[in-house]
Amino acid sequence: MNSPAVRRIDSTSNPAIRRWRELHKRRERDRQALCIVEGAREVSRAVGADVEFESVLVGDKAALSEVELAAVLNRRGARRYEVGEAAMGKVSVRVHPAGIIGIARSPAFSLDRLSLSDRPLLLIADAIEKPGNVGAMIRSADGAGADAVIVSDPATDLVNPNVIRASQGAVFSAAVGTESGENVTGWLAAREISVVAATAEATTMLWDCDLTGPIAIVVGSEHAGLSAPWREVPQIAIPMHGHSDSLNAATAAALLLYEALRQRGNES
Repeated sequence: MNSPAVRRIDSTSNPAIRRWRELHKRRERDRQALCIVEGAREVSRAVGADVEFESVLVGDKAALSEVELAAVLNRRGARRYEVGEAAMGKVSVRVHPAGIIGIARSPAFSLDRLSLSDRPLLLIADAIEKPGNVGAMIRSADGAGADAVIVSDPATDLVNPNVIRASQGAVFSAAVGTESGENVTGWLAAREISVVAATAEATTMLWDCDLTGPIAIVVGSEHAGLSAPWREVPQIAIPMHGHSDSLNAATAAALLLYEALRQRGNES
């Protein structure tokens, strides 16, 4: 494949800059089926997951490793742009822009793409509102060696820039799917995967629940709690000894996943 020519953009009013900046908005990410992947680690993980890149932007202050990564994408067919500092800042979703920004085709996060082990451990992120929490939950699940993360009844899109950043790009490299809660419950039942849900009101503590078999752990919205499909499943709690009555959703997910990992003898 011939590498597309490298182009230079300095103007913040350049039509391409304006189009990419529109990807800060969910409706434009949905309409264009594109997303912003910023930072070398995030871009690298997307590349490793065979995500297709339309364009790659290289800032004037890019590190050599970022320039080399852009060259890889360019050889794969992504249009490469050298972008001035002000224009790069318009596209960036960070206070301090990274040296490389990729414009990628949004993956399809269907349940069909998930491949499970014989004794799967799954995290169900139920209607989580904050993109940073969704990303952190994916990152924790990846670290704990969970088979997959399923985002049920999503309140944010999985290519929100804050999901990508908080997951450190694991939203691309880990097994992640999304579907309605009702469809997820059926999908789990068909695979004989047990389900437990974390709630503050439960009387069974996390370490008193057997998490060694095929299991899906549900963590719900901090604001609304569990949605309807998950309210009737067995519930477990994380003990709270201070004045707060609950934990951040991402923190709770990490504790539950690592308790499952402990019970399984630290086997991923």
